[in-house]
Amino acid sequence: MRTFLLLLAFLPSCSRDADRPLRVAVAANFAAAFAAIADEVSAATGITAEAVIGSTGLLAAQIENGAPFDLLLAADEARPELLERSGNVVEGGRAVYACGRLALVGSAVDPARSPAELLVDPGVRRVAIANPAVAPYGAAALEVIDRLGVREALEERLVRGENVGQAFSFAHAGGAEVAFVALAQARAAKVPHVEVPASLHAPIRQGAAVLRGPRSAEAAAFLAALASPAVQRRIESFGYARVDG
Repeated sequence: MRTFLLLLAFLPSCSRDADRPLRVAVAANFAAAFAAIADEVSAATGITAEAVIGSTGLLAAQIENGAPFDLLLAADEARPELLERSGNVVEGGRAVYACGRLALVGSAVDPARSPAELLVDPGVRRVAIANPAVAPYGAAALEVIDRLGVREALEERLVRGENVGQAFSFAHAGGAEVAFVALAQARAAKVPHVEVPASLHAPIRQGAAVLRGPRSAEAAAFLAALASPAVQRRIESFGYARVDG
């Protein structure tokens, strides 16, 4: 069973808690992969789950404010660690469930060209990235730009979105000719794209956190199922690198 919804309030009472699906807060870049694997994981564990999709920062803030989530699948390791420090995560409840990859999308993207060629093309007036100060995909994009030695050439052409989803929207709407996005987003949207070599940036390790609450044991079992070889292969097929531990 897969349900995508926005939880605005505490819904069921504790007496009915065991009857509801697991509530999983899912980073936007992982939405398509989660939708595809949720049934498989539920079949393996007997645990149904419903996903709330959003930016990691917003989801983490909701958790800090008492939102009734059972499991967080974040876009980075920083937010799960902060939630652990604030007492929201069960002991031993953090793990890496996926490693993100970058891709370039947009009207100027030619899959036959390299990232360096695309970024310095005179016809590319704007290059969109997620805000590197708060978004792990944005930080990785900036690292790629630096590794390629094109920061000075791009400095006045960079546009920053709040997150990688907004960076993708800029490219889709014509606000940027090229955008750094998650490879998983590009594959899910089935748009022309150029994969960015993983060697050009540090691994984008996406952390999970089992949250304190009446369903923490089931959340831990669900997370453990995500680490199974079969599910990891499925996750890789969506555009993620193998988790290296």
